[in-house]
Amino acid sequence: MSDGSLSQEEIDALLQGVDEMAPEPAPAPAAAAPADDLTDTERSTLLDIVRAELSSAANTLSTIISKKVEIINPSIEIKSPDQVRQDITGENIQIRVDYTEGITGETLFVLKKTDAAVIADLMMGQDGTSPPVELNDLYMSAISEAISQMHGSGLNVLGEKIGKQIKVSPPKIEVVKSPNELLLPSGDKLVKITATFTIEGLVSSNFVQIFSLPLVKEIVTSASVGAASYTAPQPQAQMPQAQQPAGPAPSQVAVQPVQLPTLGTAQAP
Repeated sequence: MSDGSLSQEEIDALLQGVDEMAPEPAPAPAAAAPADDLTDTERSTLLDIVRAELSSAANTLSTIISKKVEIINPSIEIKSPDQVRQDITGENIQIRVDYTEGITGETLFVLKKTDAAVIADLMMGQDGTSPPVELNDLYMSAISEAISQMHGSGLNVLGEKIGKQIKVSPPKIEVVKSPNELLLPSGDKLVKITATFTIEGLVSSNFVQIFSLPLVKEIVTSASVGAASYTAPQPQAQMPQAQQPAGPAPSQVAVQPVQLPTLGTAQAP
């Protein structure tokens, strides 16, 4: 280096020092969930709400039928209407509920017909081991009453979570023999919640609830704001009675633990 120039080794050493001092590149941001899906945070929030709702609903049904009831381990899937129809087979009872205040949209409950028959049989004071294959007006009315009370308790839980009082229209209940008869919420993407449903010694099945994706987005967004402003209604809110065509009055039957209205069985389309 006597002539003032740098050797190649010295140039390489200087360049290596510059490279080591250069800042590390910033990590790529995590990919956001598509607009037609739920983020991990949204899924977590929804699961928290659903678990609380289902726990309340199970306790309510347990009180009605005097049996231990569990509705646990909910899972969340985003599916198209066609995919949802493919999942639901056999004869089922569907209960459609429209939200009219607090949130906007609709939800659909789907319960196997055989499971619903057990619930109604227990409400009639029977032991639930030999429910009828075909559900008459009184049995359909009993099922409607049970679901109304279960979802009514869940509405209070949901209201507390999102900080709003929620009102719904009278539920519509009917037997469906084909998936094409399901009254699914509107939209190209649906949120299907499936939970394990058991009644002590009698039922081991699934309980399904379906929402439109925009409604779920509205629920989780409201839940993120908090529930400080919510005041629970007194007494505990219940869903209005299901709307069914009036049918001939059946003979008087002692119903336990609730007295049931007489309603006609809705005909599947």
